[in-house]
Parts: sequence; C-alpha cells; structure tokens
Amino acid sequence: MDIFREKNIYFSSIGKFTLGILFAGIGFMMMTFASQNLINNNGLPISMAWIIISIFFLTLGELCVSPIGLSIMAKVAPDLIKNQIIGLWFVASALGNFVAGLIRGNVNIKNIDQLPNIFRQCMWMLFVVALLLFIAKKPS
Repeated sequence: MDIFREKNIYFSSIGKFTLGILFAGIGFMMMTFASQNLINNNGLPISMAWIIISIFFLTLGELCVSPIGLSIMAKVAPDLIKNQIIGLWFVASALGNFVAGLIRGNVNIKNIDQLPNIFRQCMWMLFVVALLLFIAKKPS
C-alpha cells in the first residue's frame, strides 16, 4: 500500500470494505466462468488456474473485509459493550459460514449444470452489495 501512500491516495474504511466485497464478487465470477467451462467441456477436467485465480480474489476480499470490519466494530462500539459488539462480529461471521453450508447442502453433486447459476447468483449479490456500499459512502 506504499504505492498509494506515496501518491496521497487513502481509502476510507467503507471504501476498503467495498473493495473487499468487490474482490469476493470477482472470485465468484471466476468460478462462474470455470463451471461454465466445465459444462462446455462435457465434464472433462479444466485448468486449475480458474480455482487459483478465484481463491486469490476471495482471499483478497477476506483480507479487506475481516480486519476492517473488526476495526470498525471496535471504533464505533461504546466502551461499556465493546466486547459484546466485537463478539457479534464473530457471530455474524459464523452465521455467514452456516448460510454457506446451507447453500452447499442444496447443491446436487451429480448435476453440475446448476453450478454456474449458483456462482452467478452469489456474484451478483456481492456486486449489488458493493454498489450499495459505494453509493452510501460519504464523499471524502
């Protein structure tokens, strides 16, 4: 991030959060392309580059969202309930993992034709959330 600092470019917390969600959306976009490629190849193996690129963007998104969100929770919470608010951040993370498990539970492994649609839905949800956060962000 020294590149940005040298040019006096600073991102707000909500800007970093938005960027993280956008990166996660790009990760799901890569999985959409990969699963569509898998279907077009009649189930033959596809390049591992799709998975690596997807995980790269999902990891970038996680690195932008998780520490920033935790920092925001610690900053805005009143001192009296700061620990509970930080705990709620981790509960929200656990609920997100639970919902991911529910989505996975509805995926039929024998029917790969549904994979592009599932990844596409996740991608568009993340892009819409990123757009809403971008619109809601106060101008600097």
